[in-house]
Amino acid sequence: MLEPHKLFVHTKNKKKTYEERVASIENGRVGRDKYGSKREKERGSKTNDEKKKTKNFGMIKYKREVRAKEMRSFREKQYVVRQSVKKAKKAKLK
Repeated sequence: MLEPHKLFVHTKNKKKTYEERVASIENGRVGRDKYGSKREKERGSKTNDEKKKTKNFGMIKYKREVRAKEMRSFREKQYVVRQSVKKAKKAKLK
């Protein structure tokens, strides 16, 4: 004999209303620390200067900038290093 409760086993659930969905979302957020992106908010992707530093040397060794850098005298190299150290100290103090 066919039982009445077996007729309605595979019925589809009724869709939730907007208020029910928002309520379930709020219930899920309770007890959580923080939700959203975990990335640093102030900083986006790398700058072009940062990208240049990690670029393959074989790709850039024929550029004018790189060749000129190789031809610098020792005094010029020292000067550039001193300037970069000063700049780094200023940035560190900020």
